[in-house]
Amino acid sequence: MTAGFFILRLNCLHQRRLKCSTPHPVRDQGPWLVAEASKCYVQRRRSDAAVEMGYEAHLPLAIPAADPQVRHALPFYIADDIEGAGERLRQVQLRLRIRQTVSADRLTILLNGNSLEGELCRRRFGHAFGPYDAQWLEFELEGVRPRRGENMLEISLDSRPAGLAGGISLEEMEVYLEYGPYPSKLNP
Repeated sequence: MTAGFFILRLNCLHQRRLKCSTPHPVRDQGPWLVAEASKCYVQRRRSDAAVEMGYEAHLPLAIPAADPQVRHALPFYIADDIEGAGERLRQVQLRLRIRQTVSADRLTILLNGNSLEGELCRRRFGHAFGPYDAQWLEFELEGVRPRRGENMLEISLDSRPAGLAGGISLEEMEVYLEYGPYPSKLNP
């Protein structure tokens, strides 16, 4: 299993219903609440301490130069049953923070072998103090979604603008799942 972790945000409505003043987000709640809680899966970054303990991490993922023939793989794990969540799953978002990228770079990004080219992608500054240092690419996943269990993200830097040398680096990866109390369709 690929190492990583997730952040759990409990809906205040569920906390009020359970009448808990300061509930522990996982230990004190039932499995039903954790299963339907919004989550942010965060891919772990490499650190000296983790390496010493034998933990493997794939981030940061350096892509040294533009080459459309070379795909760089990033395995990750999702515990949620996205396909089985039905209409309560309001949003699935993939967030990538990429350093040294510019908007004119041409990237190929695949999730489990499926291109994200057709998914809505919003960009925002990747660093508050150095806006040109990095960009967040935020994909609203509708047609291509991760699955429960092992997943594979692949990225290639296909081309860069003329005169721009060097590569890019995938620094952070998050998968955000938002559940809602009601169905996500007008007429379910």
